[in-house]
Amino acid sequence: MAAYAPDNKSRYKTAGAEFDGQIEPEDAKQLVADLRKAFASDKTRSKRWRVQQLKAFDRMLDECRAEFCEAMFQDLHKHKFEGYVTEISLIKSEIHECLKNLDKWMAPTKKPNTLLNIPCWSSTQRDPLGVVLVMGAWNYPIQLSLAPMVGAIAAGNCIIMKPGSYAKASSNAMARLVNKYLDPHCIR
Repeated sequence: MAAYAPDNKSRYKTAGAEFDGQIEPEDAKQLVADLRKAFASDKTRSKRWRVQQLKAFDRMLDECRAEFCEAMFQDLHKHKFEGYVTEISLIKSEIHECLKNLDKWMAPTKKPNTLLNIPCWSSTQRDPLGVVLVMGAWNYPIQLSLAPMVGAIAAGNCIIMKPGSYAKASSNAMARLVNKYLDPHCIR
């Protein structure tokens, strides 16, 4: 049995429009279409955009640490230290790992050839695939919503984030702060 009822009345801003916690099927289709259009513009493919978003993500976690910890306390009664160690610090280390390895991950990987392909060379190019849906959970609301976003940004994808509905304060804080710090045309 859940300790809290699902959040049906939360209100926060997303991509410039007020959001009441419910998405109608027509709105979901439009949201996905908008993000696919943003992805098709090749904005997210550049290394510059990825690094900029990862650094903004890191800055969000630093500047809003107290707000995230307070939200986790309201939802789960997690002490600030526990919230930082079990959720925020893990996301920050993932961001730093992505920034450190991004060049290597974006570079083509050479592959061996067979004798039939002698004058040629082969490689594998890692390309982003488009729009990613990240669905959070209630038990680690910050980590399980934001950590997958780090990898999706590093890969160059657009993101739809759906925070867990039982962790109301954390969900509202994430939705508001992600919209404030990250690119609202590619990450919602």
